[in-house]
Amino acid sequence: MSTKTCSQTRAIQARRIFPFDVNMHNTLFGGNLTRIIDDCASITVSRHCRRLAVTASVDAMNYLKPLPLGHSVCVETYISGTGKKSVEVFCKVVGEDVLNGERYLAATSFWTFVALPREGEGDLQWMPSFQKRMKRYSSAAATKNVVRPAWSNLVDKKP
Repeated sequence: MSTKTCSQTRAIQARRIFPFDVNMHNTLFGGNLTRIIDDCASITVSRHCRRLAVTASVDAMNYLKPLPLGHSVCVETYISGTGKKSVEVFCKVVGEDVLNGERYLAATSFWTFVALPREGEGDLQWMPSFQKRMKRYSSAAATKNVVRPAWSNLVDKKP
């Protein structure tokens, strides 16, 4: 498998927020935003590994600003790190008041996908486009070894 840069895996989706997308506050339902992000992130993963993958976890979902009815929502995703079988995706959500052009950062998140193996292929590869991303990738591997085992201990315990 060839090595790819983050920009080669970037996917962008934009859509308008309609009445059937909003909650009682006339802002986009968090679950609808999550669905949009998952869809866009899955395209990013497919561009990277050219194989089937499944969503394993949402590692962080930061809602920063509400997305009101009538605004547009633009989701941008790209690979931020890989393991032997997993892929981490960074997601940026930008809202826009399309009537006056004001754009704002509405949410950010990190998702983990697990690539389904194909016979005869090696591990996934990744080349960061910035040194900062490489540093972040190194800390992601350390976090995976510390946080995830602790998390699984909590999940396995019965209340």
